[in-house]
Amino acid sequence: MGEQIDQLQKLKNKLEKEKQNIKSELDDLRAQLDHAQKGKAAAEKLSKQLEQQLSEIQIKLDDSFKQINDLTGQRTKILAENSELVKQIEDLEHQVTSLQKIKITLQQQADEAKRALEEELRGKSAITAQLRNLSADLDQAREQLEEEQEGKVELQRQVTKLSSEVQQWRSRYESEGLARAEELEEAKRKLAAKLTEAEEQVEAALSKCNALEKVKARLQGEVEDLMVDVERANANASAMDKKQRQFDKLINEWKQKCEDITVELEASQKEARLYSTELFKLKTQYEESQEQIEALRKENKNLADEIKDLIDQLGEGGKSLHELDKARKRAEMEKEELQGALEEAEAALEQEEAKVLRVQMELSTVRQEIERRIHEKEEEFETTRRNHARAMESMQASLEAESRAKGEAIKQ
Repeated sequence: MGEQIDQLQKLKNKLEKEKQNIKSELDDLRAQLDHAQKGKAAAEKLSKQLEQQLSEIQIKLDDSFKQINDLTGQRTKILAENSELVKQIEDLEHQVTSLQKIKITLQQQADEAKRALEEELRGKSAITAQLRNLSADLDQAREQLEEEQEGKVELQRQVTKLSSEVQQWRSRYESEGLARAEELEEAKRKLAAKLTEAEEQVEAALSKCNALEKVKARLQGEVEDLMVDVERANANASAMDKKQRQFDKLINEWKQKCEDITVELEASQKEARLYSTELFKLKTQYEESQEQIEALRKENKNLADEIKDLIDQLGEGGKSLHELDKARKRAEMEKEELQGALEEAEAALEQEEAKVLRVQMELSTVRQEIERRIHEKEEEFETTRRNHARAMESMQASLEAESRAKGEAIKQ
């Protein structure tokens, strides 16, 4: 009986020890459950923080997309304006070429007009010289005609004188008789000869006068023709001079237009160079933005890896709150780095919407995975708690049975 009591006492001690061990394990499990619940709360808090950060990132990304769209619109507008300016420059260059051709044509026409004017002036000078020569010839012919007319008058006077002398001699002959008939006859022959000579001289003078009259008429006609030519030459010279002034005015106008177009062309080329420089800057900014986007993609990937590691740590359930806090701080630091990268990439982010959506989907998947694993952990803890409860109940029943057996043994 004493041995049975000792055995029962040993069994009781053993059961007490097992009870204490089970109680200690139960306390550990409860502590782990509390720790897991705290980890779940921390994970939920971290998930909410990440969601808030993701929302802020989404807002900033929307702003960045808006800025990108604005920059894209400005870039498209600048490209269109640049194309329009290039087209305008080509049109201006074509106009300048056409104007230069027109200028050359007008210059050639002006040179031809100048040459024609010079020829007209030379012709006018020649006509004027010829007119002066003809005027001199006409004056000389007029003087000769006057001299011949004076000679004609003198001859007529001599003829009249001779006729008077003949009449006198005739009267004397009739009065003096035949005595001097032979002398008178001789004088008559002489007078007849002189008369004939005088008549010949008169006829020669008349013939010369007629010739001079013809020369005078011819010269007068030539003078009139030359005057008509001079007037025509003067009219042509005046018309050519007027035409030359018009050509000079037109050439000056085209020169001014060419200068204006040249100034506009230089201004357009300068503006085009400025637009090209701005376009190059935008292209450089775009390339830098692409590099920043690539860096941001890497940061997102690193963050996703960190979140996955954090999920794995939460799934294991064996990490302490301090480690979770360190992971949270590390995630916050990485979030700040990501925030800085996002702020640097705000000027020219492109094609990030799909990536953000993908990140959202990944975060949603991660959040669902975290919730699923936490739920599984809770179920595991609940199962463990129920198993421990059943074990405690079994141990309690065993102790009670042992106590009853011990009481019955003592009674016996």
